[in-house]
Amino acid sequence: SMSQEGTERYKKEIKELKKRYQDKIDIFCGLEVDMYSEIDLLGYDYLIGSVHYLLCDGKYVGFDRSAEVVKGVIVEYFDGNGMKYAKAYYKALEELPNYGDFDIVGHFDLVTKHCENVKFFDENSDEYLHAALKAVNSLAGKIPFFEVNTGAIARGYRKTPYPSMLLMRELKRLGFGA
Repeated sequence: SMSQEGTERYKKEIKELKKRYQDKIDIFCGLEVDMYSEIDLLGYDYLIGSVHYLLCDGKYVGFDRSAEVVKGVIVEYFDGNGMKYAKAYYKALEELPNYGDFDIVGHFDLVTKHCENVKFFDENSDEYLHAALKAVNSLAGKIPFFEVNTGAIARGYRKTPYPSMLLMRELKRLGFGA
């Protein structure tokens, strides 16, 4: 969500810091990029590819929001069916490599952010796991690493990181690094 000017300032500052501290610490210039972003992806040491929006009825709908907003998205765009919402997320995530040469998959199962407090869907159901594992398999060999996200813990949404342990084991089995 940085402006183009802010992005250029950021890249310049990182370049200066790399030079200043080159004998003391390795500094890398990275960026988390939403799949639908139209930002220039050149000039970074690494890129985190993430899905923060779903394309619903021709418009981009943000869902990395409060539980109330997520509920509204599910009601308005997915007929109140949380599993349809989760499946749409994973279908979009499968397309992530088409939008950039990403090094890291950001918060692989972001749709579970509120599931410890609000059950929009059952993240342990076979239906959910099938959709998640299909996305895992489609990303294998295309993006080498995945992020283990603890931001929801820090913000009080969860007590555990995501991806879930089951998904982390499958990601590791398929050769992803964390």
